[in-house]
Amino acid sequence: ADDGVDIGALALFSPCVDPSDEDHPPRDFVINSAWGRAGSLAYLGAADPHDPGYAPMHGKLSGLPPMLIHYTPTELLAGQIQRFAARAQEDGANVTVLELPRLWHSAHVLAGTLREATNAVHDAGLFVRAHFG
Repeated sequence: ADDGVDIGALALFSPCVDPSDEDHPPRDFVINSAWGRAGSLAYLGAADPHDPGYAPMHGKLSGLPPMLIHYTPTELLAGQIQRFAARAQEDGANVTVLELPRLWHSAHVLAGTLREATNAVHDAGLFVRAHFG
């Protein structure tokens, strides 16, 4: 959007919206906080951890296109995702949040193999298509 691209919709699956956030359990079924922290620091380099390009949680959330967020209640990022969705809604963003209790962090990669993951990806596709006229 910063470069003038018109973004019709966002579909976010288990998004890490503040890599510097430490307010979460030490691990979930797929990831652990030490691994996540190491990857985040490698990506951050010498940049500011509050830069919205690194941590969208710290950016301007008003004016975002319609957004669908999928997450699972047991994943390490659940609290962060809930806070992001609440903040985006408070800023006036159109946010649909879907908790997927039978899946786990980023289970969408199993679409085509696992029915629940396939259904989640299909629903996200319908959401995105509905916003592209």
